[in-house]
Amino acid sequence: MAILKAAYPNFYKDTPADELDIVVNLWTEMLEEHPTQVVFKAAKLLISELKFAPAISELLERVRTVQGKIKEEEWRLRSMMRLMRELGQQPDLEMIECAKRLGIETREVLQITAEASPEREAV
Repeated sequence: MAILKAAYPNFYKDTPADELDIVVNLWTEMLEEHPTQVVFKAAKLLISELKFAPAISELLERVRTVQGKIKEEEWRLRSMMRLMRELGQQPDLEMIECAKRLGIETREVLQITAEASPEREAV
């Protein structure tokens, strides 16, 4: 909520502390099931588009959109890693960095793209 307050200085301006506690608790409760990074990304996108502070429903809608795009990117990356494994290639640094941004551990990238070497097949 602090990011929205910073972007929209009049957002809940002059709201009494007891009411502000209720507001903060409501926003927290509505957003708590979503990853913090996704909520921040969604909030930043809305800040770049809206003149006025978004409603909770607008932020939740954007959170779902961002999560969908992340899942799509992750699916593409995993598919590419599987293809590389089938071709016997190792991931490059750019692929590993992309995986990290999506929350995929480096060891998982290496496991998914583990080289299908002739020695392993002969064993």
